[in-house]
Amino acid sequence: MSTIRISFLGAGAMALRQAQALLDAGLSPRAIVAVHDRDRAAARAFADRFGAADASSARAALQAGTHAVVATSAAAHAEEAMAALEMRRGVFVEKPLALTVREGAALTVLAQRLALPLHVGLSERFHPVVRALVDELDGRRADSLHAVRRVPSMRARDCSVAFNLAVHDVDLALLLTRAPLAVDPAATACGSQLASLRLLGDHGAIVRIEAADGAASPVRTLTLTAGARRYEADLLAGTLVCHGAGGARAVPVDGRTSGLAAQAAALLAAWAWAPAQTGGHAAGILPAPATGAEAFRGLALLARAERTGASARARTPENLPPAASFG
Repeated sequence: MSTIRISFLGAGAMALRQAQALLDAGLSPRAIVAVHDRDRAAARAFADRFGAADASSARAALQAGTHAVVATSAAAHAEEAMAALEMRRGVFVEKPLALTVREGAALTVLAQRLALPLHVGLSERFHPVVRALVDELDGRRADSLHAVRRVPSMRARDCSVAFNLAVHDVDLALLLTRAPLAVDPAATACGSQLASLRLLGDHGAIVRIEAADGAASPVRTLTLTAGARRYEADLLAGTLVCHGAGGARAVPVDGRTSGLAAQAAALLAAWAWAPAQTGGHAAGILPAPATGAEAFRGLALLARAERTGASARARTPENLPPAASFG
């Protein structure tokens, strides 16, 4: 890991959290080498905290590193990640990968063509409760999933609640059902503050996702069935309960490592010792950080859901998934 030199594009709250998570996961403090943010005060504060250079431009920051963390506004993710890839840098971009399918496809194709790692910050696959759930499933796939998330206010308002919040649920649905999913247009509604969608899997899986901004109190739950077992997970409380033939039992959850720290450790391992991974998981093994290709699948589903749920939205080429092997 000593050869990794990381440049940060963006110096806001998520950049600070990601930098600290990387250090907590074992990254050398000297490996955070540069930062650039249009907010010069934020960039200077980040540079002072982590001993990094305060670069005058994104290009200057990227030149100093071997890898890049893109933690700018959602609307800038695609442009900044593309610039890093074009400079042959491995890239970790905060979710969402992009705001349009066209941008997401361009990033994914370029990373694959250049054989560069492109990972996306879908950290909830590393949440302690989700880690326990993956272990419990032991290689089995979910038959149904109901995800509910309500927040008092969104932390970022430069994209819809679907791309800001429900993107995590779509990623978990793809991960836990291990099946291609399609949007059910009869039961889907998406807007700037609400996402309610139903996804159908090719082996019969049914996924319901509800995400809302402006709730009186936060809620984050998952209800999952796999065969004769039903799991009820509360990610805020850190609890997981299994209901089966023998009644209900609490499933142990190891909360000593946060989702961000676990994701950071997996990211460092992927950057240091392995090429970009293609996703999937085996029994008892944590998933790798979400790749660009995996995040693109979720992006395409959300684009379809938003287009379906908002009848006034035009069917622009940017919102139509292209024909591609990862689509």
